Amino acid sequence: MNTYLRLIRYVKPHLAILLGAFGTMIVASILDNVSIAAVIPVVTIFLGNQQISLGTHPPAFVGHIIGYINTIPRETFLRYLVFFVVVAGFLRAATMFLQTYLMNAMSHRTIRDIRNDLYRKLIHLPVSFFARS
Repeated sequence: MNTYLRLIRYVKPHLAILLGAFGTMIVASILDNVSIAAVIPVVTIFLGNQQISLGTHPPAFVGHIIGYINTIPRETFLRYLVFFVVVAGFLRAATMFLQTYLMNAMSHRTIRDIRNDLYRKLIHLPVSFFARS
Protein backbone atom coordinates (compact mmCIF):
# COMPACT_ATOMS: atom_id res chain seq x y z
CA MET A 1 0.00 0.00 0.00
CA ASN A 2 2.88 2.34 0.79
CA THR A 3 4.31 1.88 -2.71
CA TYR A 4 0.93 2.69 -4.24
CA LEU A 5 0.65 5.90 -2.21
CA ARG A 6 4.15 6.90 -3.26
CA LEU A 7 3.17 6.44 -6.91
CA ILE A 8 0.00 8.50 -6.44
CA ARG A 9 2.25 11.38 -5.36
CA TYR A 10 3.59 11.53 -8.93
CA VAL A 11 0.09 11.85 -10.39
CA LYS A 12 -0.94 14.84 -8.25
CA PRO A 13 0.89 17.49 -10.34
CA HIS A 14 -0.97 16.23 -13.41
CA LEU A 15 -4.40 15.98 -11.79
CA ALA A 16 -6.00 18.53 -14.17
CA ILE A 17 -5.03 16.39 -17.17
CA LEU A 18 -6.37 13.29 -15.45
CA LEU A 19 -9.69 14.98 -14.65
CA GLY A 20 -9.94 16.19 -18.25
CA ALA A 21 -9.38 12.62 -19.45
CA PHE A 22 -12.10 11.34 -17.10
CA GLY A 23 -14.49 14.06 -18.31
CA THR A 24 -13.93 13.21 -21.95
CA MET A 25 -14.31 9.52 -21.09
CA ILE A 26 -17.76 10.21 -19.61
CA VAL A 27 -18.83 12.28 -22.63
CA ALA A 28 -17.61 9.57 -25.01
CA SER A 29 -19.56 6.94 -23.07
CA ILE A 30 -22.74 9.01 -23.24
CA LEU A 31 -22.31 9.65 -26.96
CA ASP A 32 -21.63 5.96 -27.52
CA ASN A 33 -25.11 5.19 -26.19
CA VAL A 34 -26.80 8.04 -28.06
CA SER A 35 -26.32 6.46 -31.47
CA ILE A 36 -27.84 3.17 -30.31
CA ALA A 37 -30.73 4.87 -28.52
CA ALA A 38 -31.49 6.97 -31.60
CA VAL A 39 -32.31 3.86 -33.65
CA ILE A 40 -35.15 2.74 -31.37
CA PRO A 41 -37.55 5.58 -32.31
CA VAL A 42 -36.83 4.97 -36.00
CA VAL A 43 -37.85 1.34 -35.68
CA THR A 44 -40.94 2.31 -33.70
CA ILE A 45 -42.09 5.06 -36.07
CA PHE A 46 -41.15 3.68 -39.48
CA LEU A 47 -41.69 -0.05 -39.10
CA GLY A 48 -44.47 -0.09 -36.54
CA ASN A 49 -46.32 3.01 -37.82
CA GLN A 50 -46.92 4.00 -34.19
CA GLN A 51 -46.31 6.89 -31.82
CA ILE A 52 -43.35 6.85 -29.43
CA SER A 53 -44.27 6.34 -25.77
CA LEU A 54 -42.14 5.90 -22.67
CA GLY A 55 -44.61 4.53 -20.18
CA THR A 56 -47.09 6.17 -17.86
CA HIS A 57 -45.15 8.97 -16.17
CA PRO A 58 -42.01 10.10 -18.03
CA PRO A 59 -40.28 13.27 -16.82
CA ALA A 60 -41.84 16.49 -18.16
CA PHE A 61 -38.94 17.44 -20.45
CA VAL A 62 -38.85 13.93 -21.93
CA GLY A 63 -42.61 14.07 -22.51
CA HIS A 64 -42.23 17.37 -24.38
CA ILE A 65 -39.41 15.97 -26.54
CA ILE A 66 -41.37 12.81 -27.37
CA GLY A 67 -44.47 14.89 -28.15
CA TYR A 68 -42.43 17.04 -30.54
CA ILE A 69 -40.89 13.98 -32.21
CA ASN A 70 -44.35 12.43 -32.70
CA THR A 71 -45.56 15.56 -34.55
CA ILE A 72 -42.62 15.75 -37.00
CA PRO A 73 -43.30 14.31 -40.49
CA ARG A 74 -41.54 11.00 -41.05
CA GLU A 75 -39.21 12.23 -43.79
CA THR A 76 -38.11 15.26 -41.76
CA PHE A 77 -37.59 13.09 -38.70
CA LEU A 78 -35.41 10.72 -40.70
CA ARG A 79 -33.24 13.62 -41.92
CA TYR A 80 -32.87 14.94 -38.37
CA LEU A 81 -32.04 11.50 -37.09
CA VAL A 82 -29.38 10.82 -39.70
CA PHE A 83 -27.78 14.21 -39.03
CA PHE A 84 -27.94 13.64 -35.27
CA VAL A 85 -26.36 10.18 -35.47
CA VAL A 86 -23.56 11.40 -37.75
CA VAL A 87 -22.78 14.40 -35.52
CA ALA A 88 -22.90 12.21 -32.41
CA GLY A 89 -20.49 9.78 -34.09
CA PHE A 90 -18.02 12.52 -34.93
CA LEU A 91 -18.26 13.96 -31.41
CA ARG A 92 -17.77 10.52 -29.91
CA ALA A 93 -14.67 9.94 -32.05
CA ALA A 94 -13.29 13.37 -31.11
CA THR A 95 -13.86 12.83 -27.39
CA MET A 96 -12.34 9.35 -27.54
CA PHE A 97 -9.28 10.77 -29.30
CA LEU A 98 -8.99 13.56 -26.73
CA GLN A 99 -9.38 11.10 -23.85
CA THR A 100 -6.63 8.87 -25.27
CA TYR A 101 -4.38 11.86 -25.89
CA LEU A 102 -4.85 13.21 -22.36
CA MET A 103 -4.29 9.82 -20.70
CA ASN A 104 -1.11 9.30 -22.72
CA ALA A 105 0.13 12.80 -21.86
CA MET A 106 -0.55 12.22 -18.16
CA SER A 107 1.16 8.82 -18.12
CA HIS A 108 4.21 10.08 -20.03
CA ARG A 109 4.60 13.03 -17.67
CA THR A 110 4.24 10.82 -14.61
CA ILE A 111 6.85 8.37 -15.90
CA ARG A 112 9.14 11.30 -16.75
CA ASP A 113 8.87 12.57 -13.16
CA ILE A 114 9.64 9.12 -11.74
CA ARG A 115 12.68 8.79 -14.03
CA ASN A 116 13.93 12.25 -13.08
CA ASP A 117 13.66 11.46 -9.38
CA LEU A 118 15.45 8.14 -9.89
CA TYR A 119 18.21 9.80 -11.89
CA ARG A 120 18.54 12.55 -9.26
CA LYS A 121 18.84 9.88 -6.55
CA LEU A 122 21.51 7.95 -8.48
CA ILE A 123 23.55 11.08 -9.20
CA HIS A 124 23.71 12.03 -5.52
CA LEU A 125 24.74 8.61 -4.24
CA PRO A 126 28.32 8.42 -2.93
CA VAL A 127 31.02 6.83 -5.09
CA SER A 128 31.43 4.08 -2.51
CA PHE A 129 27.94 2.84 -3.41
CA PHE A 130 29.06 2.13 -6.96
CA ALA A 131 32.41 0.65 -5.85
CA ARG A 132 30.64 -2.24 -4.11
CA SER A 133 30.16 -5.31 -6.27
